[in-house]
Amino acid sequence: MGQHTRRAAGIAAMALAVALVLAGCEEPSPDPKPGRSSTSDGGAKPTGKPDPKPSRKSTPPTSPGPEDSPSPEKPSPTPWVPKGPARLAGCGTHASGYQCSFRGSNFEPGEKIRLNRDGGNTGGNVLTADENGEFAIDLVSSTPSGTYTYVAHGQRSNRRATAEVRIIPGLWG
Repeated sequence: MGQHTRRAAGIAAMALAVALVLAGCEEPSPDPKPGRSSTSDGGAKPTGKPDPKPSRKSTPPTSPGPEDSPSPEKPSPTPWVPKGPARLAGCGTHASGYQCSFRGSNFEPGEKIRLNRDGGNTGGNVLTADENGEFAIDLVSSTPSGTYTYVAHGQRSNRRATAEVRIIPGLWG
């Protein structure tokens, strides 16, 4: 095979490779050593200049194996971090027999909150904190006049907050 024929075969092979790459059929394979060209006998001869743009090698997509498969478990949720002390706000002073509103905040979202008065249960009021760790309840008191401390206790977080309420004579004394 003459030099002219070899050169024509090399150009044809290069044109075919470029056409396949442009068609998306295959990626060009990188030269074994930059700055060398292939010869018909499989060897390489120096071209005298380095390859200005090394070709990029892509890895073919693979299907995930057992070690690459996502875990069937759900990712664990981010642990709850309190944004400050638990808080409880009451109505301050109110007349017996009328409504008193309580608002709590900075409890663990979704936890049960028990609201007690002076260590006793205020009618079994167990509330659930919302997604922001807050709750609200309106109570009507039949408690005698006096000053009382209400305690909101988070059953899971063990957080506590207090509010003082003064009850004055009203409908029930």
